[in-house]
Amino acid sequence: MPNYLLNEYVAWYAAQDTDVFRFESDDFETRFWDDLYKSQGQRPFNATKLNGWRTWAAYLGWGWLLPRGNKSDLLIPDAFTRLRPVIQPILGQNSSELRFADFAAGIADRCPELDGGTLFERSWDASRGGESRGNRVSLMLSTALRGLHDSRQIELVRRADMTDTWQLFRAEGHAVNEVTHVRPGR
Repeated sequence: MPNYLLNEYVAWYAAQDTDVFRFESDDFETRFWDDLYKSQGQRPFNATKLNGWRTWAAYLGWGWLLPRGNKSDLLIPDAFTRLRPVIQPILGQNSSELRFADFAAGIADRCPELDGGTLFERSWDASRGGESRGNRVSLMLSTALRGLHDSRQIELVRRADMTDTWQLFRAEGHAVNEVTHVRPGR
């Protein structure tokens, strides 16, 4: 599978948020095709490629595999491993805070398959076009950011007096649900 298609599928997968938990095996193949390629008449993705994609996606850091008995394993959206090498270049060498909007722009620039990146935006528009995203962060990126925060690699900060607030994908039991700034971990 070409790298572009692998990354494009990751972007589409990330844009689906919790819908990936309710999809049947065939949905992963057909919905991607319907959203991004149906008008072109080509079918670049099939069940065989999907099985290989899950393994590579887990290995490359876009999630982890959850066995589902007699069904295919499910990739849990979590870009923790994908983000680890790009955090330091985005935050720089200083220990000061960075506005989350600037941090998110840095991620989008280095990871086009994640929120704000060119592949993610194309996938969002194709599969959720009429839905406004605003300052909501995808499940894949939110899970990664919380993991990085919990492992003290970054610190997610919520300043009460800021109007530019970003909403992480809701996670019951986790204290961080809104963020305005990011700083290097302690």
